[in-house]
Amino acid sequence: MAAKDFELLREEKIMEINSNVRLFRHVKTGAQVLSVENEDENKVFGASFRTPPPDDTGVPHILEHSVLSGSRKYPVKELFAEMVKGSMATFINAMTMPEQTVYPVASQNEQDFYNLVDVYMDVVFFPRLEPETLMQEGWHHELDGLEEEMIYRGVVFNEMKGNYAVPEMILYLERLRKLYPDTPYANNEAGDPAAIPDLTYEQWKGFHEDYYHPSNALLFFYGDDTPEKRLEKAAEYLNEFEHREIDSTVPVPSVFKAPQVTEIPYPVQADDDTDKIYVDISWGLPQADDVEQTYGLMVLGEVLMGTQAAPLRKALTESGLGENVMGGDVDTGRRRMVYTVGMKGVARDQVSEVEALVQTTLENLVETGIDLLTIQAALNTVEFRFRERNTGNFPRGLMAMFFALSTWAHDGDPFSPLAFEGPMNALKARVAEGGYFEGLIREHLLDNPHRSTILLVPDKALVAREREAEKQRIDGERMTMDEHQIREVLKQTEDLRERQSTPNSAEALATLPMLKVSDLDAEIKPIPQDIIDVNDVPIYYHDLATNGVFYVDLGFDLAALPQELVPYVPLFSSALTQMGTTKESFVQLQQRIGSKTGGVTAETMAESHWPDDGSSFVLWLRGKSTMDNVDGLIAIFNDLLTSTDFDDKDRFKQIVTQAAAQRGSMVIPAGHIVTLRRLAGSYHLPGWFEEQTNGLGQLFFLRDLLARIDSDWDDIRATLERMRELLFFRSNTIINVTAEAAHWAQAQGQVTAFINDMRQAEVNEHVWTPTLSPVAEGLTIPGQMNYVGKAANIYKLGYELHGSINVINRFLSIGYLYNNIRQKGGAYGMVSQFDMRTGVLRTTSYRDPNLVKTLAVYDGIADHLRNINLSDTELTQAIVGGIGQADNHMLPDAKGVAATRNTLTGYTDEARQRIRTEMLETTTAHFRALGEAIAEFKSAGVPVILGPSENIDEAVAELGLKLQIHKVL
Repeated sequence: MAAKDFELLREEKIMEINSNVRLFRHVKTGAQVLSVENEDENKVFGASFRTPPPDDTGVPHILEHSVLSGSRKYPVKELFAEMVKGSMATFINAMTMPEQTVYPVASQNEQDFYNLVDVYMDVVFFPRLEPETLMQEGWHHELDGLEEEMIYRGVVFNEMKGNYAVPEMILYLERLRKLYPDTPYANNEAGDPAAIPDLTYEQWKGFHEDYYHPSNALLFFYGDDTPEKRLEKAAEYLNEFEHREIDSTVPVPSVFKAPQVTEIPYPVQADDDTDKIYVDISWGLPQADDVEQTYGLMVLGEVLMGTQAAPLRKALTESGLGENVMGGDVDTGRRRMVYTVGMKGVARDQVSEVEALVQTTLENLVETGIDLLTIQAALNTVEFRFRERNTGNFPRGLMAMFFALSTWAHDGDPFSPLAFEGPMNALKARVAEGGYFEGLIREHLLDNPHRSTILLVPDKALVAREREAEKQRIDGERMTMDEHQIREVLKQTEDLRERQSTPNSAEALATLPMLKVSDLDAEIKPIPQDIIDVNDVPIYYHDLATNGVFYVDLGFDLAALPQELVPYVPLFSSALTQMGTTKESFVQLQQRIGSKTGGVTAETMAESHWPDDGSSFVLWLRGKSTMDNVDGLIAIFNDLLTSTDFDDKDRFKQIVTQAAAQRGSMVIPAGHIVTLRRLAGSYHLPGWFEEQTNGLGQLFFLRDLLARIDSDWDDIRATLERMRELLFFRSNTIINVTAEAAHWAQAQGQVTAFINDMRQAEVNEHVWTPTLSPVAEGLTIPGQMNYVGKAANIYKLGYELHGSINVINRFLSIGYLYNNIRQKGGAYGMVSQFDMRTGVLRTTSYRDPNLVKTLAVYDGIADHLRNINLSDTELTQAIVGGIGQADNHMLPDAKGVAATRNTLTGYTDEARQRIRTEMLETTTAHFRALGEAIAEFKSAGVPVILGPSENIDEAVAELGLKLQIHKVL
């Protein structure tokens, strides 16, 4: 029995997460295992190691990539990709953080889960760590010929080049360095591209030997699997080791005697004349070992910055000193916590005013006291999040693991962050005594000298300097090489490419634990749904266990709007909750939402129908509350629909300014999404809508609107009023409800009364007729990395839908595209997406050093599929992975949303079952048939490239591309 290998340190029933939690210590090595036992079918495992970075080479980050490239038991090249191909995993990844590296996986299938656990345990403790892995994942010299230019290549090297093109990412990477300079936080765990080539094989391998040992390991299990099996699996690996003393503790940072200020450049395009500065102010806070204090600081963050009406955020926004406010959350995962606020887009001569305004606002809050309604709203908001545990697509167990690690990783108590009831009650009692948050502000912000201000300053010569410095370094290294050494670099380049091009052997692949197709559910899992008609308003009701939360969504058909109003939809949605009503200011409205609900948000749905050519466009106003606050939620809905006050031009201008800044700041970090949306926007109506409301089309619209708000305000205000009249009436409404049956019975009368009170009007649908003509584009941004996309409608190329394409496309993404764009090309990522409803196949790369080569990879897709030969193992991998992607875990509210979306678009359970059956019956012949059908993808596909102008110009010259060029940033 494995139990004899462990001693039980503590056991506790934690009702807040409905779990029995036990902490074990492995007797032989000292490794700790936290076992969280409950009824959650989405099981989670994580292995965590403290990995303090010794320098800026990014060795923890590169090692995180590298251990997943093959191990003792699984000698498989690109092991991570092979696991993804054939797993039902609901989450599979690895993360490098400033002081630790974490390897988490999750699956709903127990056999698959333990397959993943075994692979992860083997890779972290017994990786192969071959020199070629460091070359591929970290860095290497690349040389294509004796007379060619020598360059650096490597996945992490290119990833970090992409990161250093994003101002917000630069701040993230620099914040801890400046705030805690006498600790390992002063080193960049992710890697600075200027320092990554300093990393040697010996240092890389030695870092694993130093820190990836059970004596430095924290293992985490969560879910409904057998607890004893967890210890058996852990013991299987831990028993191979002896105890070792490992010094991995991050020391407690010393306290500044006075605040510090640092200037750091960020890149802008060479022709950019912006003088906008980012002002980032951070405070060093106490350690997170006092949970009550930690919760107090978390709630304080919500009080000060949690909503648009929060006093510090409001003061910064209304100051007009910058384009958008940054920060506001307390980072509890570091050795000492961190609180950050700031602004982006600040003029140079107003930089000092930002910090002064922060100080003045905090002083005023302490002197006059914080509005009690603001405090109540913040307390309710934070407590609701704890109780609901709505992690979206993120497994709940993974969130529990990170909560535990916030203290556990620093030798603290892993139980305390999971049990929020006691600390929250104690916190409420302190708040009731008065002056609590004012005291926190005084102690931890105003009177705290441990403050670091970073000024991020635009530098249009930065990219050129970095390129030149890198070139000079490489040229200098080449000059020190004799002819033999240069030929050795050439040979290493050729050998690495040959290795990358050589598939895994059948023997190596056979070592991987893998499900069989017969292990998969042949039938779909229908989501419960009743459609109830109330006064001609359909209610889509889903009887699901929601832990006492009532989810209700109001949907409004956007076809009621004329085409020219479509770009206003996101702003109209924001204005509903951020401009107040005729009864209350937007501050009072935000306070009411925070105190009475778990949140009210707006989002849009744009979907093509199945299988006809229709489309659905819905504005959803989503809300959630506990059962005793359903009345309050419904009342808020009613006020938003009937009395939102659109008169405040200054407030609306703030909303537009923030929206433009937010969308602009996401272009580079989400460049792959930008590219995919841009591609879809020219092929079909839902794609056009998404591009106009969430893509670059929206960004360009916002910039134009900002320029004319002052001169055209009467027309803009009239437009918002008109949209309300066109959208919000009974016969244009649908409702989506997810709740347990008893709670629905309790609330149905309130929902019915709300419907009966709605205004009635005639539905007037508009037909949108935008020009849908694919256009090849070059979209320019600062930096050095590209996002290269290409798309075509393959139905028009002759392809007839078969469910196998979902299997094939996923296999294509993590097979052919992964091998050629990431493994060989050094890009950080790539993706292929197929829309069954429209027939559009889209591909894009992410943080890609290549452009011409990547387009050539896309052009080779058809030939690759036509000539593919899959072993039985590879075909099984593809089917299992495809079904795993289709069966992704959803929380109850997401299930309700998905069921209603499927109904609205005609994607019936019968259609879902047909597609699933066809996926399960996929053969190699289907791969080849798809390749034949899309033979013209090379010529018919249209590229969209997001990248530096120099790279786009070079591609245009080399390929003769005819691109429409647009400057984005």
